[in-house]
Amino acid sequence: MGQLYDHATQDVPTLLRATGVDDYTAQMLVPFAFMAPATTDLDMPSVIELVRAIQRSLNAIGGNLQESGELDVPTAMLIQQVTGPGWKSVPWYQILEKIVHHADRGGTVRPFVRPAAGVAGSMGDFAPSSMPGGLLGWAALGGLAYYLFGRKKR
Repeated sequence: MGQLYDHATQDVPTLLRATGVDDYTAQMLVPFAFMAPATTDLDMPSVIELVRAIQRSLNAIGGNLQESGELDVPTAMLIQQVTGPGWKSVPWYQILEKIVHHADRGGTVRPFVRPAAGVAGSMGDFAPSSMPGGLLGWAALGGLAYYLFGRKKR
């Protein structure tokens, strides 16, 4: 990874090409590389390609990620291992640059290990995550259950 990227030049397309992105796509990703993850729409095709490049780079240093282009929990945890806790407010290119520098220094990441299926211990194990309204929906459901079953009948 680092052989293709000269640290003296801070060229974003060169950085992207060092992670396996082709020339055309690298030029298309440059405007989005200067945005922070907290300010971008993660469903945009360009951002998906940036995340895929980051996942590819993390896999090169020992991450066990699917190169899906989604900024999922395993990807976020490995990004935080390399860049630190404030990574959501740092531009995408700086995240990628830190990963490339980490790889050049011979650094690795602890691979993400998925928990075994069926392990209980959180609300999400039995509560559907697609509840309309989120917590407000659960509160309304609890209020309705109390109204129907919990109040005293006259």
